[in-house]
Amino acid sequence: MDVRGHLTAAGAVTTLAGTASMPGSADGVGADARFNRPSGVVVDGAGNVYVADTGNSMIRAIRAGYSRPDFCAARANSLFCSR
Repeated sequence: MDVRGHLTAAGAVTTLAGTASMPGSADGVGADARFNRPSGVVVDGAGNVYVADTGNSMIRAIRAGYSRPDFCAARANSLFCSR
C-alpha cells in the first residue's frame, strides 16, 4: 500500500512512500517502503508526516527532509521514532 497526499503546485496528487498494489511492512525510500492498510495521515508543524499503518499495528513517520518511513511508538503522551 502507499501513502498519497503530496499535492503539487499544479494540483496533482503524488505518492510519498510505498506502492499501491504491494502491502507489507518495510522501511525504504519511496516505492521501496511498504505499508499495510494505511488509514490516517497527520503532518506536524515541522513537516514530519505520521501514518497510521493499521494492518501492521504501528505508527510510521516520514521525517521532513527524508523519504524513508520509520517505526514509531507512543507512550505516555510521547512519540518515539527509530531514527
